[in-house]
Amino acid sequence: MTANKREKIVICLSDKPELIKPLYRLAGSEIFKNKEVHLINVFAQEIYAYEFSPYVWPDEKLFLELKTSVEQGMKKTADELFPNAADRAHVEVHCFLHHSPKQKITEYLKEIDASMVVVATRGTHGLKGLFTSSTAEHLMKFSPCDVYVLRTTEE
Repeated sequence: MTANKREKIVICLSDKPELIKPLYRLAGSEIFKNKEVHLINVFAQEIYAYEFSPYVWPDEKLFLELKTSVEQGMKKTADELFPNAADRAHVEVHCFLHHSPKQKITEYLKEIDASMVVVATRGTHGLKGLFTSSTAEHLMKFSPCDVYVLRTTEE
């Protein structure tokens, strides 16, 4: 690694407030010092059969509207997580559309050669946990880099 190259840390943001709240425990944390931080959100693209033709949600036009709105919220989150302007100078926000958000996150980690990914989890258990795999669980299995998992706290 060259002296000028910063390590890259990816923070996975969710549209679920209970999964964003744990990230604030890391605000001002030393783990982000002198790092390039990428805040990402991935929308799941759904394809449905509707009257013998496919229906895609969100379509490209709607995704561009959603992306603009979500990226504004992500920038606000970045401002709160990194109150120091010097730290914020090395923060990027990205919003993607993919049929498999978990796969897109893994691909992005490889693409930018990330050194760590931060993700929050609810720790789903029981019947629901049997049939769905959390993003955190997927990343622990398939991430090309270290995974920092934050648990939600009971209020």
